[in-house]
Amino acid sequence: APLTPSSGESVSDGRTSSREPEPEQFDYDAYPPANDTERELLEAHRNGTADRVLSTLLLAKVLIPGYSPDPGSWPVEEIDGGRYLVAFTSMERLVARSEATPPEPPSLRFTTVIARWPSDEIGFALNPGTPMGKLLAGSEVRGLARSAAEFGLIDAEGEESDATQLVAPPKPAARPAHSTPPEGQP
Repeated sequence: APLTPSSGESVSDGRTSSREPEPEQFDYDAYPPANDTERELLEAHRNGTADRVLSTLLLAKVLIPGYSPDPGSWPVEEIDGGRYLVAFTSMERLVARSEATPPEPPSLRFTTVIARWPSDEIGFALNPGTPMGKLLAGSEVRGLARSAAEFGLIDAEGEESDATQLVAPPKPAARPAHSTPPEGQP
């Protein structure tokens, strides 16, 4: 009989592959998206495209009950044995996970939250238990913060920049060769 790899194995070198784990199965109809961010996250989950989840997240706004700008005061929860700052992409997701209807927290850019991520010991949980959800280890969050800074979404001081798209700013128009330079310039 011909040798065929079982799932997770490679014929070429015998090591396990680095494939993404199978996505959790959800009844997608039970989670109608409340906004464009949730629509994009839901589509990315359906297609198993982790990169799209992360790029959507970098431009998203999140709701974090009890959020404080001081990471030492963050309301962390234990999920699957780890400590996480829990965030939601809409009041619908927040209310669905709460026992009572909480007041709406301020909307924060994800990049604002990750700009000063305190350590690898705290992860980020987005919409836990839903197909719009994502659990990120602290090291992943810090890596995203570095990427966001490289793309200009977070400035050098760790503050959110005005950039809203991953696009380079336009170059200034060149001065025509026949024009006279302003006084004091060559």
